Amino acid sequence: MIYFCTLFDSAYLSRGLAMYESLLACEPEAFLSIFTFDQTCYEVLTRMNLKQVKVFALADFENERLLAIKPSRTRAEYCWTCKATAILHVLDTFSADSCTYLDADLYLFHSPKILLDEMKGRSVLLTPHRFTKQYDSSITNGEFCAQYISFKNTVAGREVLNWWNDACIEWCFARHEENKYGDQKYLEQMIEKFPSVLESKNLGAVGPWNMQQYTFYNKENKLFGREIESGREFEVIFFHFHAFRFLPGSKKANLGSYAISQSAFQYIYRPFSMRLLQINKILQTKFGLSSMDENKAAYNWKSPLRFIKRKLRGLPRIVKVSKLIAIGSK
Repeated sequence: MIYFCTLFDSAYLSRGLAMYESLLACEPEAFLSIFTFDQTCYEVLTRMNLKQVKVFALADFENERLLAIKPSRTRAEYCWTCKATAILHVLDTFSADSCTYLDADLYLFHSPKILLDEMKGRSVLLTPHRFTKQYDSSITNGEFCAQYISFKNTVAGREVLNWWNDACIEWCFARHEENKYGDQKYLEQMIEKFPSVLESKNLGAVGPWNMQQYTFYNKENKLFGREIESGREFEVIFFHFHAFRFLPGSKKANLGSYAISQSAFQYIYRPFSMRLLQINKILQTKFGLSSMDENKAAYNWKSPLRFIKRKLRGLPRIVKVSKLIAIGSK
């Protein structure tokens, strides 16, 4: 088995299930530990009895250190803080050779084993943002993304993981302060401090902040990308659907404020949107639950500062779901 873990609550349930399905479809040897952050999420996943999955409730892994700082963190900040503890829990519970953390809003197109093989003699693997120039926020948000991080269960790997865990427990907030931001800016320090940490050179870790550099296409029923500048072809391992959300009624989708090409619509956003709609229908039918962000607005006119910040960096791109699917099918 190849061990992975993720964490989310019921608001991310449809995305988490889509990630799980794509992971097993691409890597049959994957075993996923899901750390649930509310009771509804735990109960639904337990009742689903998913193959090659272990579902953990908060009480299964929360320790004294986490509980002590929990009141000082927002829901998102507490999730970020818990990542390292969750990875340690998997390594200890299953005596796993390694554990890879995956954000719940990733969707896989190829086996991530290619990234694990890249590690070779190293014990930790990080994926860089590879920002497109106009979206470069590396100064504030970091060179590396905490979307996908692999740790081997070695002395060197656990040394790095324990350091990250201690740092996040001490400080992990959604603000920029003294070259810190959440759990993510620590990754730059990590690669500087520990020789066992490797930066992935694979282009297959794709997100909305770098997709403008590539064109996408299917070849032999697999998704590939081609770097526009160099012409280099690569397998798309996963796409990170950061900022993607369905709006009330599931008739519109907020795709974020990033430029999206026709090929990204067709080969990435379209299949993901369709699968989320299918999963949500299953959740509604079997559990009477919707997991489509219906309580979240694209932006809040009652918050002028928030609106101005969004205006400066580009308003969210709101698309009718029917149009999104139609665009992709051309």
